[in-house]
Amino acid sequence: MPPKEELPSPYSVEQLDKAKHDRSGFSCGVEDLDQYLKRYARQDLVRDLATPYVLTETDEPDIVGYYTLSNHSVNIETLPKKVAEGLPYGRVPATLLGRLAVDQNHQGKGLGKALLFDALKRSYEGAEDIASHSVMVRAKEEDTRGFYLHYGFQAFPETEDRLYLPVKTIQELV
Repeated sequence: MPPKEELPSPYSVEQLDKAKHDRSGFSCGVEDLDQYLKRYARQDLVRDLATPYVLTETDEPDIVGYYTLSNHSVNIETLPKKVAEGLPYGRVPATLLGRLAVDQNHQGKGLGKALLFDALKRSYEGAEDIASHSVMVRAKEEDTRGFYLHYGFQAFPETEDRLYLPVKTIQELV
């Protein structure tokens, strides 16, 4: 497991704020992720469907990167037998890391890793108050899948694009 990570200076992460953050220029190179931030992220926040967190250079309105978190649940039959063993319910609570992206002009600076660790830290802290067994992601692209596997995520047995990281493992990271 990698060591504990801190957000590099001069960046900060906070919840998306329509009045404070400029989403219009964001471009990570994946149209779906760009359009989500520009058109749907604020709506998801207002509707309590997902909470978007944005990375900016301190006191600047332009968004450098973002991720979303929301509640989720997992059918234990889809987990590896070793993980599901002893779980008393058919579904267990989880946190969904729905999206994570860094603007093309800021890629290659370790900001994706910093966003991931910020998301894991928030997920772990939330799990202290509201139970969550794991953080889940869906990695549609091979390089995205490799990114998450590098940081300890594990694939579900029957769906390689769905990955999870147990909260107990996250505790060691944060």
